[in-house]
Amino acid sequence: MPNLKAAGSHTVDEIFACAKDHPFYREKLQGVASFADAGLTDKKELYAVINKTFESDGDCLKGVYWSPTGGSVSEFLLFYPTDPAENHYQRRLLAEHLIAAKIFTPDTVALNLFGSTLMYRSLEIFNEYCEVAGATALPVSSVCPDEVACKIATRFAANTVMGLPSRILQFARYLARESISIIFEDVVFAGEPLPEHKKEFLRRTIGAKRFSGLYGSAEAGVWAFQSDQMAADLGISADAYLFPKQLMHVEIAAADGDGYGNIVTTNLVRTRHPLLRYDSGDVGRMVLSSKCPRECRLLELRGRTERSFEIGGEYYALDDFVGLFAEAGLLEYQIVLTFDPAKQMDLVSFFLVAGPAAEVKAVKLAITSGIRKIVQSNDASFITEINFVESETLARSKTGQKVLKIVDSRPK
Repeated sequence: MPNLKAAGSHTVDEIFACAKDHPFYREKLQGVASFADAGLTDKKELYAVINKTFESDGDCLKGVYWSPTGGSVSEFLLFYPTDPAENHYQRRLLAEHLIAAKIFTPDTVALNLFGSTLMYRSLEIFNEYCEVAGATALPVSSVCPDEVACKIATRFAANTVMGLPSRILQFARYLARESISIIFEDVVFAGEPLPEHKKEFLRRTIGAKRFSGLYGSAEAGVWAFQSDQMAADLGISADAYLFPKQLMHVEIAAADGDGYGNIVTTNLVRTRHPLLRYDSGDVGRMVLSSKCPRECRLLELRGRTERSFEIGGEYYALDDFVGLFAEAGLLEYQIVLTFDPAKQMDLVSFFLVAGPAAEVKAVKLAITSGIRKIVQSNDASFITEINFVESETLARSKTGQKVLKIVDSRPK
């Protein structure tokens, strides 16, 4: 049944009490006395119990807001249920902070390139942020052809573009190729990082002056935000995000010497289907700043835990390549692992998106050499290919349409 209580913020103990009596956690929390004693829950465990509940207690999952996880690349999509009233309360709570940070204002006219396929919700979510702020949203979606998106942006005088960084970059490259001049002073992104060299490309191609990012997931909802102006005011890293303390309780598990560890979240708004001590799969650390607003905390992100691949008996981490790619000014990349049946060898293909065509020759030799120094292959145990492509050709997740950094298509 829908949650009949007025939506609001709760303590971790209140969320724990809700979880103890919930089919997602009832068995796991049997005999557990307190929030601090509750074990962590990961994606695999959480979605297994959701599917079990769907089959055995379907009434529990009626009248809910289903959200697919954007990173899902398995044969079946993974969905998380939330209560509609709690869901909209969370959005409005965060929207208050977005308005205060001037990420959205009544002057905002935003070309919305976020996704809306296969029940994915980001297009709708960002429309709502605009509406709450009194801004104008132009929801063309991520699958809108660049030519059509360009016409709509021109017709309605868009001054902001928002979407996944990979989708925004694709649109900016289209404008550059067609020599079309449209100025989007504000860029609002989510779902993927937007490092400095990509920001610089957007400054050059679409006249971007301000960058703002939001962070969240299907399970936790959107719950944190950043802007370059905020980072400058607080004297913090561009990878740091502010989040309201009344929205999310964050723990860092298995932290290293620098304080980085797995980000564990407990949503303080959701009681109908609680999210309790959930290991998000992201890595980060808490940051202290005397300038941080009293009602917020700071979280610095470092990336995902699943950031490696194996070939030729060796393991390679994405971190081995990101410095090289950034130095070369690459806008996007994808690593695809396949099997060549004719040569009976594994094949690792690097699909790289460079800047304007004139810059490709300058970086091609250096980046090819750099990759081959990292991937120590003499093509006897596996084959290495390096291809410069357009971002439209890269494989994306089925739901969020994020560019998949690693695609392993080898036979299992």
